[in-house]
Amino acid sequence: WVRVEGPLEESIVKQISHIFNIYDLHIDDVLSIGQRPKLDYGDDYIFFSLQISELTNLENKLKMELNHISFFLKNGLLVSFCQRPTKVFNHILERIERGLGKIRNFGSDYLLYRLLDAIFDKYFDAQEEITNILLALDEVVEKGNNIELLKQTQAIIVTLNNYHRMIHPLEEQTKNLLEVDNNLLHKRTTIFYRSLLDYVKQLDDTSMFLINKSSNIREYLYQLNNHRTNKVIENLTILATIFMPAALVSSIFGMNFKNIPWADHAYGFWISIALMTFVTLGLTLALRSRRSK
Repeated sequence: WVRVEGPLEESIVKQISHIFNIYDLHIDDVLSIGQRPKLDYGDDYIFFSLQISELTNLENKLKMELNHISFFLKNGLLVSFCQRPTKVFNHILERIERGLGKIRNFGSDYLLYRLLDAIFDKYFDAQEEITNILLALDEVVEKGNNIELLKQTQAIIVTLNNYHRMIHPLEEQTKNLLEVDNNLLHKRTTIFYRSLLDYVKQLDDTSMFLINKSSNIREYLYQLNNHRTNKVIENLTILATIFMPAALVSSIFGMNFKNIPWADHAYGFWISIALMTFVTLGLTLALRSRRSK
């Protein structure tokens, strides 16, 4: 296993690639970070590139870091170029150093399987973390600050969409890897790649489920926020309607005319107050009886 970890310099990548007769087109793919997963073939090798994803959760604020990695599988040799140093393969390196398991005996194709499996495990861990956050959101969605919850849910949806863009093409690429007739994947390791294909399908299905679930939470928050806003507007409308007759009475008695009834009456003020109170109470009772029906 020839392992190259970044930061990757173009001159070094080209020098190493030319030693192993790697096409210039695939060298460009190695240096082009952030692209979709890709499977391709050279004269005597298989090229596979994808993203290593590491998700951090700080107080339910997700941060996703991507690390582009490319593999070149040759007969008895595996070459990898990684954008940045990673700890994802530490347990595999330990098993290689200690001679544990099948890695030393099953060849470079089995080693590629183990490395891909470790990368997919990181996707699975990220999905579990997001699932836990969504479950926590379900519990506080009725009580929490809707604006903050909407921002958090939107951030989760963006993260899940990014994951889905990385995971979804892997199903097709893994399937193509099994279907292409080549002598680089031995029959004894194809069963492991079939299990890897099932794993990718599960990851893809789970990512779609989580996207739908988070979208449903977002829609519910929108509806809940609209309902609360409409409730406030309704209460304000009722108050305005109740006091509208009182405002009408006061405006009538406040007009600058000399001959206004009860304007010079000793109890004119109290009569107007009583009239406003009577109309307001009557309208309040009418609205309350109508709402109770």
